[in-house]
This record gives sequence, C-alpha cells and structure tokens, in this order.
Amino acid sequence: MFGVSGMCSEPDQADYVAMLERVVAEARAAEARSRRFLADAAHQLRTPVAGIQMCAENLLLGGDQAEQDLLLGNLLRETTRVSRLVTSLLQIADQDEGETLDRSPCDFVSVCKNEVDRAWSVAPHLDFRLRVEGVSTIPPNLDANKVREILANILDNAKRHALQRVEVLVREADNWLEMVISDDGGGVPAGMEETIFDRFFSIGETGGSGLGLAIAQQLARAHGGNLSYGSSGFVLSLPTGRDER
Repeated sequence: MFGVSGMCSEPDQADYVAMLERVVAEARAAEARSRRFLADAAHQLRTPVAGIQMCAENLLLGGDQAEQDLLLGNLLRETTRVSRLVTSLLQIADQDEGETLDRSPCDFVSVCKNEVDRAWSVAPHLDFRLRVEGVSTIPPNLDANKVREILANILDNAKRHALQRVEVLVREADNWLEMVISDDGGGVPAGMEETIFDRFFSIGETGGSGLGLAIAQQLARAHGGNLSYGSSGFVLSLPTGRDER
C-alpha cells in the first residue's frame, strides 16, 4: 500500500477514500432506517395507547354497569392490540440482528393443517379449504416454529380480508415446497404487489399492525425461499433442505 517514500500511491489513496465514503454512506443509511423504524413504531403504538388511556380515565369516572362493561371490553381489545404489536416489533428487531434457524425434519403438511385449523377457530364464519398435492412422505428439513410463524401471519392476513372463503394449496415439485393462499376478498391493488411486504404498510382499516407480511417474507428468505403475491394469491416457496442433512 505504501511506496518507498511511505506515502499512499494515488490509486490506493483513491480506493481508501472511496471505501471510507461507502462506510459513511452505509452508516447514514442505517441510521435513517432506524429513525424511520422508530418513528413508524411510535406512530403505530400511539393510537392503541391513547385508547387505553381514554378507557382507564372513563372507568375511573364510574358509570352504570353496561358502560363499565363496554369500557372494559375496549380496554382488553386495545391492550391485546398493543401486545401483538410489541411482539411483532421484537420479531423484527431479532430478524435485523440475523435470523437463526433450527432446522430438523418437519411434517410440513401437518404444520399447514394445524395453522389452517387455528385460523378457522378464530374466524369460524369463513370457509377454509386445504388441498395437498404431491408432497413427499420424506419430511423436509425446516425450522418448524419459524414455518408456523410464516403461515400464521399469511393466514391472519387472509382472514382479515376474506369475505367468505380462504383456499390453501400445498404442493411439492423439484425439492421445493409451495403453499398458495387465496381468498375471495378484494385482493391487492395493482402495483402494490411488492409494497404490501413493506414494514407498517397495510391496506384499509383491517386491524393489522402492518408487520405480519414483512416478518413472514423475511423468515421465508432466511430459509432460502420467498413469499410473494401474484394473480393466484400469496405464494410461499421453501426449499425442502433434504440434501442438507
């Protein structure tokens, strides 16, 4: 790096300056992302926290039993909303630190069935239909808990937007598992197929935190797969990982 005189040669000096500029630019970009994330998180928390405060203040004022019951119900809903949001924020923070997978043989079809049953149990007014095609009896090598998180977030999104029906197709081809989730709701507006995976983005007032799909996509990519949205609905693709054992 140094010549006979002990000074940097001009090409080396230019490379060093360029490297420093890249480091500074990356640090500034990371700081900007952190500031934006904190601002978005604070914005998301502000509404339910204000609702909790209002309910608590009105409860202290007293009132008839019907009014008290209504306020307690609202208080429970708002605290549940905050709890879900805080859990999602912690998941995002953990992912930003680097996702660690605990891969082992996983009964993917059973995991899918259990999550579909769970979604139906909290939305029994919807018709959930699960179809399985050509999945090998040899279990894939996946992190079952992370897969459950992925499926739970996708299905929670589907049940918020569906009108009457949610359809789930599970299939396998060429050592890849694929899960297609569609519903009879309004779908994703054209041009927003990628935007829906941005943090804190949501379509309409559906009660979501805007983090579920972002978490699901990041977990899918940590497996070496992906989560996307197309004409057939949400498509989750995961490598079986059988050759990694």
